[in-house]
Amino acid sequence: MDTNKVTSWIDQAQPILLAFGLKVLGAIAVFIIGRWLIGLACRLIGAAMTRQKLDITVQNYLVSFISVALNIVLVVAILGYFGVETTSFAALGSKVVEDAFGSVYVDYQELERKVDDRFGELPRGPERVSNTRVGVVGT
Repeated sequence: MDTNKVTSWIDQAQPILLAFGLKVLGAIAVFIIGRWLIGLACRLIGAAMTRQKLDITVQNYLVSFISVALNIVLVVAILGYFGVETTSFAALGSKVVEDAFGSVYVDYQELERKVDDRFGELPRGPERVSNTRVGVVGT
């Protein structure tokens, strides 16, 4: 093999490898900082739930759920940084959340009937709410 060809190949590959190496170092830095921020957020949320005297089992479950969700977001963000198409991850995540929690259809009239059956007629406010479709983050 000719030494000039090898030198030429190294000269051509060096900027590409340098750019890729810097991207990898940036991704590692983002991952380390992101994991630290996720840990901080989970500790703060856990402390807030402890102050509210939330059941420890529910507290552990919610903190774990938040931690896993934020870690998935972090990894998908890093993959997006490298140019991996992340829309399929978002669609998959949306489907998983919908399968896990569902989209809730709230029939307020039926709910009022069930409450009335259980507790008797309760005083009602002046406003009536129509049937509403509430998503996972709906309140």
